[in-house]
Amino acid sequence: MAKVVITGGSRGIGAQAVREFCRRGDQVAFLYRENEEKARLLAQETGAQALRCDVADPEAVKNTFAQLGDVDVLVCNAGTAHQGLVTRIGEEKWHELFE
Repeated sequence: MAKVVITGGSRGIGAQAVREFCRRGDQVAFLYRENEEKARLLAQETGAQALRCDVADPEAVKNTFAQLGDVDVLVCNAGTAHQGLVTRIGEEKWHELFE
Protein backbone atom coordinates (compact mmCIF):
# COMPACT_ATOMS: atom_id res chain seq x y z
CA MET A 1 0.00 0.00 0.00
CA ALA A 2 1.44 3.35 -1.08
CA LYS A 3 0.94 6.72 0.57
CA VAL A 4 -0.37 8.93 -2.25
CA VAL A 5 -0.90 12.70 -2.44
CA ILE A 6 -2.82 14.24 -5.34
CA THR A 7 -2.85 17.99 -5.89
CA GLY A 8 -5.99 19.42 -7.47
CA GLY A 9 -7.82 16.31 -6.36
CA SER A 10 -11.35 17.52 -5.73
CA ARG A 11 -12.65 17.39 -9.30
CA GLY A 12 -11.99 16.22 -12.85
CA ILE A 13 -8.87 14.17 -13.53
CA GLY A 14 -7.63 14.67 -9.97
CA ALA A 15 -10.84 13.27 -8.47
CA GLN A 16 -10.67 10.27 -10.76
CA ALA A 17 -7.06 9.69 -9.69
CA VAL A 18 -8.23 9.79 -6.05
CA ARG A 19 -10.86 7.15 -6.85
CA GLU A 20 -8.39 4.91 -8.68
CA PHE A 21 -5.70 4.98 -5.99
CA CYS A 22 -8.31 4.39 -3.28
CA ARG A 23 -9.71 1.48 -5.30
CA ARG A 24 -6.19 -0.03 -5.31
CA GLY A 25 -6.14 0.17 -1.54
CA ASP A 26 -3.63 2.99 -1.23
CA GLN A 27 -3.64 5.58 1.55
CA VAL A 28 -4.72 8.74 -0.29
CA ALA A 29 -4.73 12.41 0.61
CA PHE A 30 -5.77 15.04 -1.89
CA LEU A 31 -5.29 18.78 -1.92
CA TYR A 32 -7.89 21.29 -3.02
CA ARG A 33 -8.01 25.07 -3.02
CA GLU A 34 -11.62 26.25 -3.07
CA ASN A 35 -14.47 23.81 -3.47
CA GLU A 36 -14.94 22.46 0.04
CA GLU A 37 -18.26 20.77 -0.80
CA LYS A 38 -16.81 18.73 -3.69
CA ALA A 39 -13.80 17.83 -1.55
CA ARG A 40 -16.02 16.72 1.33
CA LEU A 41 -18.19 14.57 -0.93
CA LEU A 42 -15.18 12.92 -2.59
CA ALA A 43 -13.61 12.20 0.79
CA GLN A 44 -16.86 10.60 1.96
CA GLU A 45 -17.12 8.56 -1.24
CA THR A 46 -13.54 7.26 -1.19
CA GLY A 47 -12.23 7.49 2.36
CA ALA A 48 -9.39 9.73 1.16
CA GLN A 49 -8.19 12.63 3.28
CA ALA A 50 -9.11 16.06 1.89
CA LEU A 51 -6.74 18.91 2.73
CA ARG A 52 -7.28 22.55 1.76
CA CYS A 53 -4.00 23.85 0.35
CA ASP A 54 -3.23 26.46 -2.31
CA VAL A 55 -0.18 24.96 -4.02
CA ALA A 56 0.79 28.43 -5.29
CA ASP A 57 1.51 29.36 -1.64
CA PRO A 58 4.89 27.90 -0.63
CA GLU A 59 4.18 28.25 3.10
CA ALA A 60 0.85 26.41 2.76
CA VAL A 61 2.56 23.59 0.85
CA LYS A 62 5.32 23.34 3.46
CA ASN A 63 2.79 23.15 6.31
CA THR A 64 0.59 20.62 4.54
CA PHE A 65 3.44 18.26 3.71
CA ALA A 66 4.78 18.59 7.25
CA GLN A 67 1.44 17.13 8.40
CA LEU A 68 1.56 14.34 5.83
CA GLY A 69 5.06 13.05 6.43
CA ASP A 70 6.73 10.79 3.88
CA VAL A 71 4.91 10.28 0.58
CA ASP A 72 5.43 7.42 -1.88
CA VAL A 73 3.51 8.86 -4.85
CA LEU A 74 2.86 12.51 -5.71
CA VAL A 75 0.43 13.32 -8.51
CA CYS A 76 0.90 16.96 -9.52
CA ASN A 77 -2.50 17.71 -11.01
CA ALA A 78 -3.30 21.21 -9.72
CA GLY A 79 -3.59 23.90 -12.31
CA THR A 80 -5.32 27.08 -13.25
CA ALA A 81 -6.77 28.42 -16.47
CA HIS A 82 -8.18 31.55 -17.98
CA GLN A 83 -10.92 31.75 -20.57
CA GLY A 84 -10.45 34.70 -22.89
CA LEU A 85 -7.94 36.65 -24.89
CA VAL A 86 -4.40 37.02 -23.57
CA THR A 87 -4.52 40.69 -24.49
CA ARG A 88 -7.36 41.22 -22.00
CA ILE A 89 -5.78 39.56 -18.97
CA GLY A 90 -5.17 41.98 -16.12
CA GLU A 91 -1.78 42.07 -14.41
CA GLU A 92 -3.02 40.23 -11.29
CA LYS A 93 -4.50 37.34 -13.33
CA TRP A 94 -1.37 37.23 -15.48
CA HIS A 95 0.80 36.70 -12.40
CA GLU A 96 -1.63 34.11 -10.99
CA LEU A 97 -1.49 32.07 -14.20
CA PHE A 98 2.29 31.97 -14.30
CA GLU A 99 2.94 31.46 -10.59
